[in-house]
Amino acid sequence: MTTDKSSLNCISKLDIFTRTIMRKQITCALALLACSTFAQADWVGSVNYNNFSDKVLPGQDGDFGAFGFTGGYRFNVAENIRVVPEVRIGFGIGGDSFSDATGTIQSDFEINDYLGVAVRGEYIINEDFYAFAVVSYQNIEVKLDSVRVNGQSVPFDSLTNSNTEVGAGIGGGWQINEKNAVELSYEDIDGSDLVTLGYRFNF
Repeated sequence: MTTDKSSLNCISKLDIFTRTIMRKQITCALALLACSTFAQADWVGSVNYNNFSDKVLPGQDGDFGAFGFTGGYRFNVAENIRVVPEVRIGFGIGGDSFSDATGTIQSDFEINDYLGVAVRGEYIINEDFYAFAVVSYQNIEVKLDSVRVNGQSVPFDSLTNSNTEVGAGIGGGWQINEKNAVELSYEDIDGSDLVTLGYRFNF
């Protein structure tokens, strides 16, 4: 069978037209997918009280309070499952005291600040409650706040200790309404315990 040039040109134009339509359809589909993805996502934040339990001196554990904030983006990946990457930042609001074996020298330590990132996987149990698991990576800086000898304050050189650690934990939340929740969580950060009570909101 033979095909003249006119037929070839017609087929070529039809092929170009078909490919153009397909490209437009693919572009529209990707745009709709992107819009759908962003439509199912929310900015979220929280205000938290953190309690860190850690070993500061040999044989002596300390409890440290901190006030923190988080900000992240929540993706609804399935009907009852959400993924939330977030950043964390906070500062110390309470420390602990330690002494040597004789009790002569006392020193006070507190958290200076912390900064980190985390990823949460959330499971919606019902309209009121949800549970989550979290992995985190943060830098926590502890500082020496004061030194006393026999109860008397003495001058001392500034001393800070900064560690960057990986953590993992679990928690749960009570959904007060569509945009507000209260959470309680526990994390193990390289042997240190972190308990967090927070107020969470989305916008």
